[in-house]
This record gives sequence, structure tokens and C-alpha cells, in this order.
Amino acid sequence: METESQQKEKFIEIFEKNGCIISVTCNDVGIEDRQVLRDWMKSDKEFRHTIMKIILEKTDYAEELELELIFQKRNTRAIMHYLDRHHPDYKPVRRVYRRRVVRRPKWRSGCRIL
Repeated sequence: METESQQKEKFIEIFEKNGCIISVTCNDVGIEDRQVLRDWMKSDKEFRHTIMKIILEKTDYAEELELELIFQKRNTRAIMHYLDRHHPDYKPVRRVYRRRVVRRPKWRSGCRIL
């Protein structure tokens, strides 16, 4: 049986290869409960730092690919997505419309008409 440190090293290695997909990595390493991963993240700062660094690297890579689609291939959807996320003038506007509810007066059962 592997020790905890060996499992962590194996997790980091597979996590990077799998593209930061936690559930697939847990299955590949043999971790049945994600709570084990949460406990490792809380207790081991170096492990948490390594995982966060890998996630940031993958995010940076995805942004590079998006920018490549925008500037080299002139992909319209990628341009719209980038502007929606990064430029304040192009962010989607969310409007909330309130419904006007007309309430009728409640008549009391004990009311008498004289």
C-alpha cells in the first residue's frame, strides 16, 4: 500500500496530465472520497500550493489558446467571449423586470353591511 506522500505525488503527476480534472484524477489514484483531497489541501500547504500552481498554468494556457483564436484565426465567437469577460462595455446586461401584482382587498368574514 502506498503512503500518503506517495499518493500525493502520484495525484499531482496525474492531475497535471488529466488537465486538472479532479474526479478523474481521484479515480486514477484510487481515492474513493474527495474529502481525502480536501483534507490534504487543508493540512499540507505545499501540496495546496502545487495544485493551485498547476491550475493557474492550465488557465493561462487556455487564455493563450483563446487569444490565438481571436487574433490569428479571427474566430467571432472567441472574440465575443473574450470581450464579454474582459471589457466592461461588452459585458452582458442582466435586466430584472418586476411584475406588478394587483391585490384585491380581503373582506372580513365578520363584516356586516347595514
